[in-house]
This record gives sequence, structure tokens and C-alpha cells, in this order.
Amino acid sequence: MKDIRKILVVIDPASEEQPAFDAALTIAAACGAHLALFACEFRDAHIRYHPVELTVAQQFHDLIVANLGRRLEELAGRAREKGVESDGAVVWAAPLYEEITTKAREIQPDLVVKATRYHSRIRRTLLTGADWHLIRDCPAPLLLVKRTQWPANPLIVAAVDPLHAHDKPAALDRQLLDTAQLLASTLHGRVEALHVYAMPGPFEVIGDVAAAATSAAATSAVPSVEDVRKSLASLLEPYRIPPAAQHLRVGRPAEGIIGFAEEREAQFVIMGALSRSRLERLFIGNTAEAVLDQLPCNVLVEKPVHS
Repeated sequence: MKDIRKILVVIDPASEEQPAFDAALTIAAACGAHLALFACEFRDAHIRYHPVELTVAQQFHDLIVANLGRRLEELAGRAREKGVESDGAVVWAAPLYEEITTKAREIQPDLVVKATRYHSRIRRTLLTGADWHLIRDCPAPLLLVKRTQWPANPLIVAAVDPLHAHDKPAALDRQLLDTAQLLASTLHGRVEALHVYAMPGPFEVIGDVAAAATSAAATSAVPSVEDVRKSLASLLEPYRIPPAAQHLRVGRPAEGIIGFAEEREAQFVIMGALSRSRLERLFIGNTAEAVLDQLPCNVLVEKPVHS
């Protein structure tokens, strides 16, 4: 993501609180972006289980759509108070994720923002089916909002993979870093980069890095920790991320990313995900889906621009 000029905001018809709008408005006010407010609703139980005349069903439909329209007008008024331009659209259709994806393809936003809820007591997020579909299929970067309040200098963590494991395109890491720096510039935040190296064989963690516990892990076929460190430094060099903000850990990627975000009290984690075809959807689940459930902060998911 090179710029943020248009943001598609998913409005929740069932909630008075609109964390996606709150977060999107903060970002839009900081960078001058346009907000496209989008509400999607569909209720058919009243027809399926309680047959009524067509005119009554149409009145029911019209009432809900009108109420949602007024809700969007109220939110647009809040945006105007912040100097942010917006427009709105209400659709009566299902499923939600298909409508969001269709709308995103139509207006081509730089960012799609949708709310989700993190419950600290059970240490997981209540992601909906629509969330998982959007993670795979959304054609624009997707920001899943869990927290709308962040400090004046939020920490933005870019989870990168300098070894390009799992055939991940090399360009994706650069996308993640570009987006992290853009978001940091917009929100006056700071960027730190993290790579969690799933090194085969025994290892021990020493501080923020790790060392091989035996020489078996450092063979010619498997990059050593020092090799990975050099690759990470090379990847980050054009971005002028200081050494103190470059983090290499060894272990399971999902656990490493979650633990790092909690320790550093990150406000955003930016990570990549692949979705090359419907038959390969589970490919995305290796790290991204394992992380998204347990991260306590906002998550921005990007896919390669050609996917």
C-alpha cells in the first residue's frame, strides 16, 4: 500500500458502537482520505417462518434500509466535523463477505476496515465467518479493528519473512514494510520488524534471538540463525529501521508473533497472507489464521498485489 486515499468502512447494522468507523475516521482525518461507508443487512426469517403479504414484507425491508441510511448519515456528519468527506451505501443482500468483496472491487479502496472483538479473558478474538472469508478473498488490504484507542506514537509491527518460506513472493515483505511505514507516518507511530524463524532441530533462546543448541541445525541445507539475521538486516536496510527495532526470534511463528505483540504492547501488527485459489485456501492458515485469533491488537492483512 503506497497511499491511503479511500477507505471502505464496514458498518455493523446490529451495534450502536462502530469501532471500524472510529478507527477509520482517525486514519482518514490524519491523511485526508475519503470514507466509503457500507452497511449490509438481510433478514428473511419473517418470511420463511411467518408468511406475510408481499406488501408487508416490502415495508419491513424499506424500514430497515431507511434506518440504516439514517445511521450512515449520522456517521457522515461525525466525519464532516473532522473535515473528512464520506459517502454511504446500504444493500439488502447476503452473504456479507461477498457483498464487501464486491463493493471493494467496485470502488477499489486503498484499505478495507472491519471491526472484530477481542476478549482478553479467553485470550482470543470472536472472528466471524465473514472475517475469515475476507482474510482470504478481500482484494484490498484488510484492517481488522480490535481496539480503537491507541497512544500518540503507536507501535506498528511488521511480521516479515526474509527467507520467503512457503514460496511467499519476495515482494510481499516489501509491501508489508511500505504499509507499516505509511501507517506510522500517518499516525505518528514507530515501526519495528519481526521475523520468527522456524528453525529445524534443537535451539535455545537467548534474549531477543536464539542460538542453535546443536550443530545439527546449522547445516548447509538449513540457514543458520546468523544467516537469517543477515537476510533480515538486508531486507530492512532500505527502510532505515534501526538495529534495535529489528527482531529475530526462533520458534513457532504464530506463538512468536503473538508473544512479541503482547510483550511490546503493539497497537498494530501487519502481516501477509496468500490466497492463490479456492483449492489452496488452507495454505493461508499456517500462520495468519493461527495468529489472528489470539492477537490482542489491530491486525492489517495484505496479500501480494498480483493475487
